[in-house]
Amino acid sequence: MKVFIASDNVYSPLGSTTEENFKNMVDGKSSISLIEDSSICRNPAYLSVFKEKISVFKNMTKFENIAVLSISDALKKSNIDPEDSRILFILSTTKGNIGILDKSEKAVTDPARISLKSSADVIARHFKFVNEPLIISNACISGVVSVIVAERMIKNGLYDSIVVTGADVLSEFIVGGFQALKATGSAPCKPFDAARDGISLGECASTIVLTKDASKCSGKEKIECCNGAFNSDANHISGPSRTAEGLYLSISRTLRDFGNSVDTISAHGTATSFNDETEAIGFDRAGLNHVPLNSLKGYLGHTLGAAGVAEIAVSATSLKKGLFLRSFGYGTCGVSKNINVAEKNIKGSFRTCLKTASGFGGCNASVLMIRN
Repeated sequence: MKVFIASDNVYSPLGSTTEENFKNMVDGKSSISLIEDSSICRNPAYLSVFKEKISVFKNMTKFENIAVLSISDALKKSNIDPEDSRILFILSTTKGNIGILDKSEKAVTDPARISLKSSADVIARHFKFVNEPLIISNACISGVVSVIVAERMIKNGLYDSIVVTGADVLSEFIVGGFQALKATGSAPCKPFDAARDGISLGECASTIVLTKDASKCSGKEKIECCNGAFNSDANHISGPSRTAEGLYLSISRTLRDFGNSVDTISAHGTATSFNDETEAIGFDRAGLNHVPLNSLKGYLGHTLGAAGVAEIAVSATSLKKGLFLRSFGYGTCGVSKNINVAEKNIKGSFRTCLKTASGFGGCNASVLMIRN
């Protein structure tokens, strides 16, 4: 059985649809800027944040608002009925409504809403999803894992279609935590570049609707999510394996039935010294040095639980349009392995894209997309 992307949405400070985000990326635009808002960061930081207040739906937090807006657009472009008992909703997030804790979230103050289940229930009720929502919160690989889990559930006949939404918003609690780890950069992030010095965090909600029914796909080109794998190398509470063992195993299992026939790679690429180096080692071990590679973090920032979903959506659009985006912020190689980081947008008839992700605790994930 094949599982297709029926529709998608990326709702970010760079655009409210996948198409708008993609166009701005092609034009070389980034939503990262210096933010000095004390409700978001105690110390100034380069972040990608929504500049306008988002409160379309009353009695919903900012986090829930952007998730609902993203899902609404994706459902509008598909023939999926959320009230169908064969449909599931998966929520991917790392922090959810954590802004209630540091009081940066003011629309809802009920401490019970910090629970990820409460957020998922609020979103699910809005669309009248029949089934109990599934929550996946596995650090920064949450989005990619959610897509893999959805693909497996559909292939095993549990559901016909699954709506996967990744979302996270920033608060002083989150930004302060990364600053305490000295993981944030002194300038907009530069993944894989020699001058990189840290992450630029971002806010985003993104949705992918997966289905076994190709007739429900929007547009002529169809993108299949055909295989994926995830595992943990249990190396360190925050640092990745220096040998990239976990990432290498994830990639190997994902490509087990496909060899090394990969046309493009959408890497995690956080612009921290350890992450980028580990990824380069992993790609080298997998024999993928020659494959054009990018990180989308320079456009949107690191959007945590939304990152994998958003980057899969953008990469699927890239396959459809035959245009591989450059890795924004990259100029000079800053990793030990000779990988093929894209310095400019590349036109071509690309058929496959490998999406990878890595996160705290040594977790790793990868998924393969194929243009049919």
